[in-house]
Amino acid sequence: MFVGYVDTATALSISGPAWNATDNKPTTVVMVFPDGSHRRVPANLPRPDVAEKLRTDMRCGFAFTPTVNETYAGCYSIQFEDGTLVPNGTIYIEAEPIRELVEGRWRRDEPEADLTWGRIMTGDSFVDFMLRNGVSARDPQKYLEIGPGYGRILRSLLDRDCRIARYLGIELSWARTRRLKASFAENCPNIDFQCASCETVAVNETFDLVFSSSTFEHLHPDFSIALNNIGKYVVRGGDVYIDFIQRDDEGKTRSSTFETGAFVRVYSIDEITALFNHCGIAINAIESIVLGEGNRGDGAAIPIKRIAVAGRMERSDLIQL
Repeated sequence: MFVGYVDTATALSISGPAWNATDNKPTTVVMVFPDGSHRRVPANLPRPDVAEKLRTDMRCGFAFTPTVNETYAGCYSIQFEDGTLVPNGTIYIEAEPIRELVEGRWRRDEPEADLTWGRIMTGDSFVDFMLRNGVSARDPQKYLEIGPGYGRILRSLLDRDCRIARYLGIELSWARTRRLKASFAENCPNIDFQCASCETVAVNETFDLVFSSSTFEHLHPDFSIALNNIGKYVVRGGDVYIDFIQRDDEGKTRSSTFETGAFVRVYSIDEITALFNHCGIAINAIESIVLGEGNRGDGAAIPIKRIAVAGRMERSDLIQL
């Protein structure tokens, strides 16, 4: 006979005690995910509360932290090793707690420098990349930006006298949206900002190009939902400019973590290429650029290297307005 229960159930942690009461020894529990896949988790962690009650030194605790790819909404099932369900082992994880883990930091407000590695930066190197790969400073164009932050890219576009027929920035934080409006939009009718998630935002116009810097690595579990959504508002043949974390010179590193109060995914160039193609975007250029210098943690400066990608929208599902 197996005995146990769940006493913690969140998007980041499922835990409790479980043991083989027949033989009075540790056991294993099975976590079954919403998609039917599963993982075996040993119940061999100290549980002093249970040990005191049973008057034994047996370790019987289990603690399960889903990986990034296992953290999503739906019904989780915790079973004993014989396949029977732990008494309160049916757990439903709502979407919003996971969304808060992913977006919570960016929904709120914080000092501007904290958005860019502890130092205020310009958008010059990113704008230079755009100008090298299709953007014309002389031709009026309609710009859509995802995650403008404190407006560093827009400010660089204006400093370069790029002719902006229309600009819309999609920003997740209400506080930053208000500041951006006050800084850029009050006296410029062709510039505006909207507080929304790029994965679900709906707009009533189309754009010649979309760009985003230091944002797409925070989209969970990857950026395809956002790119498919915003792609509906970019004209066919329109340009796409997005940068990503660069951890090695060849662009081969890949990882996914919840860190610094947010979700962070490092993409390899192969992963970026596959996802762009999946979203109907042909890649024209991939370059390594340096956004500026950030704080290393001990006060020393480190170059912020990025994989910058230029693409062209080839899909034809443009929203008809």
